[in-house]
Amino acid sequence: MTVFLNNLQRMFHKPSSWVYLILIPIVLNLGIVSLSIQQAQWVVGVKDDDRSAITQEFKDTFAVYGKVIEVNDAATVDESLKNSDYDIYVEFPQGYTDDVVAGKQPQITVIDRGDNNQTDSLKVEMRSFLGSVNALGASSGGDKAKFEEAFKKYADGKFDASFVNFDGGSSEEAAMTVTTLGYLAFGIVLMMSSSASLLLEDRLRGVYDRATLTPLKRWSYFAQYLFSMLLIGLAQLAIVMTVIPMMTPIEYGNTHAQTVGIVAAAAAFTLFAVSKSLLIYRFSKNTLTAAGISSIIDLPLLMLGGALWPRDIMPEALQTIGQYSPVWWYLDAAEFSVRGEGWATVLQPIGLLVALSLILLVIVFAVRTERTK
Repeated sequence: MTVFLNNLQRMFHKPSSWVYLILIPIVLNLGIVSLSIQQAQWVVGVKDDDRSAITQEFKDTFAVYGKVIEVNDAATVDESLKNSDYDIYVEFPQGYTDDVVAGKQPQITVIDRGDNNQTDSLKVEMRSFLGSVNALGASSGGDKAKFEEAFKKYADGKFDASFVNFDGGSSEEAAMTVTTLGYLAFGIVLMMSSSASLLLEDRLRGVYDRATLTPLKRWSYFAQYLFSMLLIGLAQLAIVMTVIPMMTPIEYGNTHAQTVGIVAAAAAFTLFAVSKSLLIYRFSKNTLTAAGISSIIDLPLLMLGGALWPRDIMPEALQTIGQYSPVWWYLDAAEFSVRGEGWATVLQPIGLLVALSLILLVIVFAVRTERTK
C-alpha cells in the first residue's frame, strides 16, 4: 500500500489537482446551470376578462414556467411584445367558461413575440391545457356542476401526472443533469491525466526501475496506481453529486434506481479515464509526448461525445461519429438512468465502457517496457 498512499499524497500536493477536482466540476457547473435556469424563465402576459376557476388554474399552471403578468389593456399588447415585456400573450374573453360548459370549444387568443421559436414548447403545453378543458366542457353536456367536478379532478390529476413525469425524468431535468455530468467528465479526464503523469515521473527518475528490483510485484505497482486514481475520480463524483444539488435545482435521480444508474455510469467512465491515462503515460517517452497524445485523444472525445455542448446541436455526421466515443456512452447511460429506462438499456453503454477499460488495462499490466537508462 506504500505506492497507493504515496500517490494520494503527491496528487493532493499538486495545485492543479484541486483545480481539476473542484474548480472545473463545481464552479463551471454552477455557472452553466445558473445560466440555463435563467434562460428557461418565460414571461406570460394574460388578459383575463373571465375571472373563473379555469383561467386562474391556467395562470397558476404557467407561473411554474416563469412569471405571469396581468394585462389590463389589450391595446398595449403589440408594443409590449415588441419591447419584450413578455414572451407570449394570452387573452380570455368574458364568458369563456360559459362557452366551454356549453360545448362551444372557444378559441383563445395566443400571440408570441414572433422573433424566435423558443416559445414553441410553451405553446404546445398551452394547447394541451386548453384542449383538455374544451373536452371536459363537451362531455359535461351543459351541466355546470358536472363540469366543475370534472375540472377539479383534472386539475388534481394534472399535478399528479407532473410528479410522475418528474420521477421518470422530464426532458428538461434530464438535459440539465446530463449537462452537469458532461462537465464532470471534463474534470475527470483532466484529473486522471494529471494523476497519471506521476507514473511517467517515476519512470524518468528511475523509481519504477528500482521498484521492480524489490519484492514488490510489477502488477501490484500498477494496481496501486490504478486504485489511487480511481479513488480520486470517485471523490470528484461524490463532490459533484453532493454540492450541485445543494446549490441548484439539479437532482441526480429522484429514485434509488436512478441515482445508482448515474453513479454506475460515472464510475465506469472514471475507470475508462484512468485506464486511458495509465496507458498513455505508461509508454510515453517524455512528458511533452504524453501531454500531446492526451490532448489529441481527449479533446475529440469530449467534443464529439457531448461533454462540452449538447449533442443534438452537432451536424448529423459528427453525431454519428460521436456515438463511438466513450464519453457518448457515459452520457447515454446517465440520461437513460435519469429518464427511468430499464437496467437492460442502462447497462449496455456501461458494459461498453467497462469492456474498453479492461482491454486498455490488460495492455498496461501485460506489456513490458525497457528500463529507463
